[in-house]
Amino acid sequence: MTIKRVGRHLLIVLVVLGFLTGAAFWAFRNVGGWLVVDDALEPARAIVVLSGLTPYRAMEAADVYRQGWAPEVWLFKDNPRGADEAFSRLGIHHITEEEYDEQVLERLGVPTAAIRIRESPTTNTKNKFELLREELRQQGGEKAILVTSPADTRRVKAI
Repeated sequence: MTIKRVGRHLLIVLVVLGFLTGAAFWAFRNVGGWLVVDDALEPARAIVVLSGLTPYRAMEAADVYRQGWAPEVWLFKDNPRGADEAFSRLGIHHITEEEYDEQVLERLGVPTAAIRIRESPTTNTKNKFELLREELRQQGGEKAILVTSPADTRRVKAI
């Protein structure tokens, strides 16, 4: 192999590596924006706080409530895989996520009568949505505003 040919191969490898590096950098900078789906709000039967990121999701739900988009805020009481039972056996009061969320909502002006805690035997988002659909049907509503973290919005919308 001649030096000229080795140099050409090296140049091709460097160009490909440069392209891949640029593509990876672009993806790294832009994938976060792709994950965020921000739908316009519409009047709904309830604002539903999905589990996680206490107290931020409850804070957002309180803000949406104060804007008048729905008459109630619903929290899901998750099944924390036996944690409540274990704490109970130890004689320790375990403050659950929905208890914290309820306190946040009340502190931010959501009346206690407008907060409803829904039992959820699952932490699976898809199953939770099936429960939500049934609850909306029973309550005579068609829409709910889902509050989640920005990075979870595309996944939640897909489900």
